[in-house]
Amino acid sequence: MKKKIIAMLLFTLLIYGCSGGQPKGTQSEQCKKRGVTNCWGSDDYGFSLIYPDGWQVEESGGAKVTFTSPQEAGFSSKCSILREEQPVPVYETFSEFLNNMGASSIELYKNNSITIVSFENRTLNGMPGHEFVITYNRGGQDYKVQQVSLIGNEHLYTITCSTRPTDYDRYKPVFESVITSFKFG
Repeated sequence: MKKKIIAMLLFTLLIYGCSGGQPKGTQSEQCKKRGVTNCWGSDDYGFSLIYPDGWQVEESGGAKVTFTSPQEAGFSSKCSILREEQPVPVYETFSEFLNNMGASSIELYKNNSITIVSFENRTLNGMPGHEFVITYNRGGQDYKVQQVSLIGNEHLYTITCSTRPTDYDRYKPVFESVITSFKFG
């Protein structure tokens, strides 16, 4: 189980952003209920959120969607949502699963030259979860990332928003807006 969590977190951090296709979820019933045009939702995956005006929507693999800002000086900030395909094991309570995931994430980050800026429990729309703020370097580019993981509909969802460290304070309210707009069903 820990290997699966570690693989999912590495995938989310190091590979997210590669995608293509049309935003299949934009016409979901959830978005129709919310009544806004910049809503992405998936009835199949049971969630919706509101993304910033002017950002591009890309889907890959169905369980993952990425929102990309317009480029500034050749760089785009991003938020992505990843839904783990396998349900949370029934033998673990949600809090046990989240605690194990948090401990695994801390160990993973320490072992991969990822700096943990902060780690805390977080409640998102009444659901318990964890939030990491981390920094890392990939391919000579520094990143600062806000990542929230929570369980809903018996699946793990990870919301990851990243930008350059120098832009983080400016994008933090944008990231927070995307994260807090995330709703199940």
